[in-house]
Amino acid sequence: MNRRIPLLLTLVLTGLAFAQVPSPAVKSGLPDAGNLHYAARLSEITNLETAGGSDLSHITTVSVDAGYNSTSERRPFALLYSGGAMWTTQTDSNNSAFQNLQLSQGFRLRQWNIDVSDSVSYLPQAPTTGASGVPGVGDISSSLGFGTLPTGVVPNQSILSTFAPRVSNAISSELEYRLNGKTSLLGNGSFGLLRFVDGNGLDGTQESASLGLSRWLDARNTIAASYVYSRFQYDASGFVIASHGGEITYTRQWSRRMKSDIGFGPQWTHSSDATRLSPRISLAGNAGLTYSARSTSANLRYVRGITGGSGVAEGGMTDSVQLGISHAFSREWTAALTGSFARTAELQPIGVATSKYGGVQLSRLFGRYTSGYLSYTMMAQSAPSTSFGNVFNGLTHVFGIGFQFSPRDTRLKGQ
Repeated sequence: MNRRIPLLLTLVLTGLAFAQVPSPAVKSGLPDAGNLHYAARLSEITNLETAGGSDLSHITTVSVDAGYNSTSERRPFALLYSGGAMWTTQTDSNNSAFQNLQLSQGFRLRQWNIDVSDSVSYLPQAPTTGASGVPGVGDISSSLGFGTLPTGVVPNQSILSTFAPRVSNAISSELEYRLNGKTSLLGNGSFGLLRFVDGNGLDGTQESASLGLSRWLDARNTIAASYVYSRFQYDASGFVIASHGGEITYTRQWSRRMKSDIGFGPQWTHSSDATRLSPRISLAGNAGLTYSARSTSANLRYVRGITGGSGVAEGGMTDSVQLGISHAFSREWTAALTGSFARTAELQPIGVATSKYGGVQLSRLFGRYTSGYLSYTMMAQSAPSTSFGNVFNGLTHVFGIGFQFSPRDTRLKGQ
């Protein structure tokens, strides 16, 4: 048993019990407009994998988070970063690093709204909880918005994997042209790629585009109709999957705090080799609910559609549900919860992968700039043995504990 864990556990629990210094609420997600928020974190992580017996490993991580929202109304800019390094003493495990950066730049002209976003990451395995995607590092509450890019732009990685370092990158542009006071022309285009550093996965690229009209019905209700196109190509085989579809979306602003949207329609899928994948029609779309108050924020989203196969298979039909909740109990105590369920049916077909994970984190401020956290994450998956070799099968429990140092937010002038 690693002796550092009991010592770190004792220090954190002692602080949780006796720290009485009044402090502002624990910060999470992007900060107030114009403020640059950053934090450094030291974590101790224990992985208990129960597949084929109990396999216990200990990991030490050092990570940094940063978030920024500009104050500009004409050129809004947002940044979210999480990255660090991981070390383990286990002889059969790998030291690694993780990096995750998301940027968004907007331009507000007379009749035009233009937004360009980019998301790039380097991860040792498929992402799960937190802004970094690495369970146990203490950044669960930073990812409750599920990133800055629209649904389906970032290459899907819902099928969990074992150690398989990969680079993911996606860039997206969104255009809105206001035809009049109630009607807008909408357009979107994106490009994404997924590359496995050690070749332990299926490299691929994806493209998507959409064009539609949005109509503002009244102060609370909006309806939109759009055409959606997507294309997936796999480097090794050259196999291509393409889809065309139509979607009707309805958005409802229930109150200043709560908003919902739902959009579905038919999706026609075909491929470059009809003997491997014949043309088919299916239902695709997504639905979501968001709630934001002073002490509580929550996101719930369901997505259904053709995906790239997560580097495990050449395409899949994926149904996924994501949930995130954050709540500040007081000036010192904050809790966050995140969870996901995904079912991916391979298109060839070969089989069905069912993956699920959930994480909970409790944070406590010790003083003005320091805090500690305890977290628990569960990851489980059942996948066909015929999938690519890096697929994970079984159940894993991840326990995290750590300290965070977060200086006072820096106000950036002229933003």
